[in-house]
Amino acid sequence: MYCKKITYKWLGTILISLGAHITASQLAYADDNWKFNAEVYALGADVSATSILGQDHTAEFDDILDNLEFAMFGSVAAKRDKLALIANLLYVDVSASKDDERGSVSINKNVEMEALISTLAAGWELAKSETSTFHGLIGTRVLTLDTSVSIDVAPLGERSGNESDELWDLVLGIQGRADLSPKWYITYYADIGTGDSDSTYQLSTALAYRFSHFDFAFGYQFIEWQFDDMLLDDLKMAGPAMGFRFHW
Repeated sequence: MYCKKITYKWLGTILISLGAHITASQLAYADDNWKFNAEVYALGADVSATSILGQDHTAEFDDILDNLEFAMFGSVAAKRDKLALIANLLYVDVSASKDDERGSVSINKNVEMEALISTLAAGWELAKSETSTFHGLIGTRVLTLDTSVSIDVAPLGERSGNESDELWDLVLGIQGRADLSPKWYITYYADIGTGDSDSTYQLSTALAYRFSHFDFAFGYQFIEWQFDDMLLDDLKMAGPAMGFRFHW
């Protein structure tokens, strides 16, 4: 397909946020009843990608905001005794265009992309103290990309292409929480997996403060995929994250 030969500096527009897994660690002190948490969050992400030609492309957070059409993101977690269930969802709809002049040749690139990232995981409490918890996790991460690309090279003409990919990966991970004081605590999460992608992994950590009815958290998150037989060889998203957590 012709579109697989295009370079992709616009790929920084994929994402504004990720970072849901820090939610589950709030369910540390559950008893035999189900306890629930929900979180709304944002990640000020820089996104980098490598095309199949081996070229690196990076876009910073400001560029992503300029081209964002729609974004929806959130997460929910539940725990009963030692069992924890985690689900998070991110949907982003972006578009971008770029003009290049190379001597007498004018190049215009137009891209539209929808990205849906969801993670479903089950965890088991492996260790617990009065001030900390530690869970092991197993789950799946699904990355769905719908991409439409057109390139107009004057005076040669225009070509376009579309590609849809849905990647399912099995992930194994850990997550936990440690109290620093009655109000302050830290959370951490890490997973690694493979399946339809060659590999994927995610890392996050956050510092949080408990208010009466919600918690506020600020941290950092990184997620990466390695691909095969796609428009991209790899895709990375990283940046500071912050969000509000609600529990009942």
